[in-house]
Amino acid sequence: NLCVETGSVTITEPSAISVNSSTTNVSCNGLADGTASLTISGGTPGYIEDWGGNNPTALASGTYNYTITDSNLCVETGSVTITEPSAISSIISSTDLTSCLIQNGSIDLKLSENIIEFEFAFDEMINVFINILDNSIKYSKEEPKIHIESFMDLNLIKVKITDNGIGMSTKVKNKIFENFYRETKGNIHNVKGHGLGLSYVKKIVDLHGGTISVSSDLNKGTSFTLSFNV
Repeated sequence: NLCVETGSVTITEPSAISVNSSTTNVSCNGLADGTASLTISGGTPGYIEDWGGNNPTALASGTYNYTITDSNLCVETGSVTITEPSAISSIISSTDLTSCLIQNGSIDLKLSENIIEFEFAFDEMINVFINILDNSIKYSKEEPKIHIESFMDLNLIKVKITDNGIGMSTKVKNKIFENFYRETKGNIHNVKGHGLGLSYVKKIVDLHGGTISVSSDLNKGTSFTLSFNV
């Protein structure tokens, strides 16, 4: 009887999964507030996102891989990169210090080029140096001559500030880092201030893991040396 019927069938495959990513970068150094989000199309809806255990709404800086699986078990992979802003760097020059503190006199700088980088609280450390320089100017009978030197001593960064002021006795040296202590100038207590300057200086230096020492000779001058371990 040999009757025949012919026909055809068509096998299709799903469209490829398409992924568009968007990110927000870390807002400040060291934080983990970067985010990533995906817009997915194509494939077969019912998508599963796999970030390898990372939370895409709380990312630190770095590159993160993702895998998208649809309900038809098709897979698409990709990655996103989260960045963080560059570190803020600031430089204070001798002009910044001298212009606001001294009208007559001089500040001489001798700064080493071999200083190892050291992280510090910028505003607080500026106040440390301003307090020391302010004392050098207040306790000077003549035009202040101040020498500032920085150098490495083994694993220590050292900054030495020397003046030609009235100097101080051993008794005074033992008290200058106490709260509210101020040396008289001559026989009259005529130096303005609240007596917190050097106690504040020592506290900030201590909080940075450093030390401050003083050497002085009456009527010759004083040297403060700040040391920081690196």
